[in-house]
Amino acid sequence: MHTFKYSALFCAVTATIFSFSNAHANESSKGFLEGSRLDAKLRNVYFNRDGRDESPYDNREWVQGLHLNYHSGYFADMIGFDMSYYGAWDLDSPGDSFTHLPKDGRNQRETNDINKIGQAFVKFKYGNDDFNVNIKHGRQVYNDNLIQGSSSRAAPSSLYGTTGEVNIGELKLHGAYITQHSWRSFGHFEDFYDGSSTDANTKKVNYIQAFGLAYQFDNGIGIEYDWGKSNDFQKANLYKIHYTMELSDNNKLYLEGIHHTLESIGDAFNQSFSNANDFESKNTSFLAQLHLDAATYRLAYQHTAKGDFRYAWETGEYYGGFNSSIPVWSDFAYKDEKAIMVGFTYDFSDMGAPGLEFDINYQRGFDLDKNNNGLGNTIDRPKTEWGRDMTLSYAFQDPTLKGLSVSWNNGTYRGSKTLVSTNEDIDYNRIYIDYVFDIF
Repeated sequence: MHTFKYSALFCAVTATIFSFSNAHANESSKGFLEGSRLDAKLRNVYFNRDGRDESPYDNREWVQGLHLNYHSGYFADMIGFDMSYYGAWDLDSPGDSFTHLPKDGRNQRETNDINKIGQAFVKFKYGNDDFNVNIKHGRQVYNDNLIQGSSSRAAPSSLYGTTGEVNIGELKLHGAYITQHSWRSFGHFEDFYDGSSTDANTKKVNYIQAFGLAYQFDNGIGIEYDWGKSNDFQKANLYKIHYTMELSDNNKLYLEGIHHTLESIGDAFNQSFSNANDFESKNTSFLAQLHLDAATYRLAYQHTAKGDFRYAWETGEYYGGFNSSIPVWSDFAYKDEKAIMVGFTYDFSDMGAPGLEFDINYQRGFDLDKNNNGLGNTIDRPKTEWGRDMTLSYAFQDPTLKGLSVSWNNGTYRGSKTLVSTNEDIDYNRIYIDYVFDIF
């Protein structure tokens, strides 16, 4: 049975609602049934990620996915209900590493299909354009600066809990209290743990919570602050400032700086990393993007201090928010590491091919601590790493093919991605064929 522990944010939201009881409601919307709609997404994905230089990594998967999304209208213009079904089926998986589908418990070289209700939540809204509140409770897909799922596989990841946002003019507040999850390769929901849920010594991480605010000034400057923690495991703070300078029509400069801190806080973390000794890590990143008509040029830099930037909310790699512009296969965020990225995107609309886009990035990390990850472990890894990724995508423009898109992602990584000495040098290709359409 799911339980929800009310946080200060949601109590504040409730109080705010009543304090604005005389506010004008939004223009009346369609009713619960009249406003209902059903849409679908077909996703066909092919992955081929090959290990290099004695790396044992072998990830070859061809998977078909289906998303069915029901969206209700609102009863009394306030309360509604949404539900999503996610399915994924193995077409061919000759490799021995699987990231789209769960491994078969009896044969680790085979996979099981996914059939699950990935979203099922009650939704509540109140207010008008100047002030409004939106709250969801139940299974849902959710992302903010500190809690992030994954939508890069045949089925997306989902969370169970309560999320909310309050918009007051240019001020935006948001919060989340999460107690369970279903990762992108899961066919079920489960609790968060400091280790394997089948381990008798494991400690349950009861919840993840995060709160944040953002404000956009008229002069192009925006500021954001986020705070989060997972029970007995870890807490985080994120500070972000960004600025958009309009240069001329279709030309602008975007600048961004992020400072993100992590700190261990309890028994679950200490049980997972017995040598951690009050683990801390800090990551600071800067991004500059210049948009000139159809072209975008990017330059980024980041520095990680004190320990490897281990931003997951429990022992696995699930749902931690990391907002650097540099990551590709690795996060380029080892202890003491400095990293740079240069990138370029081109939209071919001006050349008579609307819907066609090309993107390429090169990343390089250096000066990382090759013998210490900040968790008290003795390790041996390269002192540098680098990666290159390229994406070519096309969204069909013909009305008869509306909703159909194709994307090819190709990349190379050389270094040591993991927190131990495992070599994960790889070359990879990903091909996505997505078709999104309305049923009613």
